[in-house]
Amino acid sequence: MRINREQLFWLGVMILAIFLLFLAREVLVPFVLAVFLTYLTLPAVELLVDREVPRAMAIISVYLLLAIIVWAVTVYILPIIFEDLNTLLISLQQQTERLDGLARYLYLRYQRLHLPEALQTALNQGIQSGREFLQNLILRIIDLIISVISHSIYLILAPVLSYYMSRDVKIIKETIVHTFPRSWRPEVAAIGREINKVLSGFVRGQLLVSLFVGLSITLGMVLLSLPYAAVIGIVAGVANIIPYFGPVVGAVPALLAAAATGQTSKFLYVILIFILVNQIEAAVLAPKILQDRVGLHPLVVIFALLLGGKLFGLLGTLVAVPAAAIIKVIFLYCRAKFAPVDRLDIG
Repeated sequence: MRINREQLFWLGVMILAIFLLFLAREVLVPFVLAVFLTYLTLPAVELLVDREVPRAMAIISVYLLLAIIVWAVTVYILPIIFEDLNTLLISLQQQTERLDGLARYLYLRYQRLHLPEALQTALNQGIQSGREFLQNLILRIIDLIISVISHSIYLILAPVLSYYMSRDVKIIKETIVHTFPRSWRPEVAAIGREINKVLSGFVRGQLLVSLFVGLSITLGMVLLSLPYAAVIGIVAGVANIIPYFGPVVGAVPALLAAAATGQTSKFLYVILIFILVNQIEAAVLAPKILQDRVGLHPLVVIFALLLGGKLFGLLGTLVAVPAAAIIKVIFLYCRAKFAPVDRLDIG
């Protein structure tokens, strides 16, 4: 396959665009949130537009409904969540101090047993490593919670950006298509439609799955009379956006809250509830809702998550799967266009 100068030019433009996105990754957060919000609200907006409601009025109506929901959550639910969150942060700090005291106690006790020097050294290293791991884990959770709160301005900016995206969606599409040479435009439009289908399916499907996980975990924590049930449910639902690793991250606050009660039975019940909910999600909901819409092999998903997290941090893990799906759409089109191959039977 020969590549002409025009193709090399556009390849260079794409590489430059990716590099600029990497440099501006901190600024991308509200735009990513706005894209997610746009895909969630656009069906309702288009439904009103089809009924001859002016687009601006349709968007305002949908966002007004969202604003009422947000207001209700802010007035009636958010105070409870912040109270639980504050108590949880205090509890995490107390747990850190307890772990530190336990590590010192174990160290002194093993010192008095006069064990063989090699065994005592190994035990000391194990205790120290476990202590550092748990302390770092708790501190990272606290830092993550504080970071989310400190970046709450994005939650205000995202709806504003989403409004303009919804209002000017046709203009945005036409602008992107007309950026390319005239001979490429039909193909770019076709790729864009396929990408739009993948993204809309992923966003709406992921919302349903995360909503199920968040509500189920919250209900389970309430039935166990565990404190911070609302916070734990929200963390579990949001963390579930990250495939494979999300359930583990979401379970950590629940396990810490259960451990703080001092009741082993609650600790075990929390583990069982998370296993049950995530098995239902993984075996029933995710394959039905997400797999058909994204169509990525688990190995590709894991690689995309690791790469996205390495390059873009938390934002990278959130957008890794849809980004990989977009790359797949473009790759399959380019392969069919420029280098068609037959599937080999390697059975």
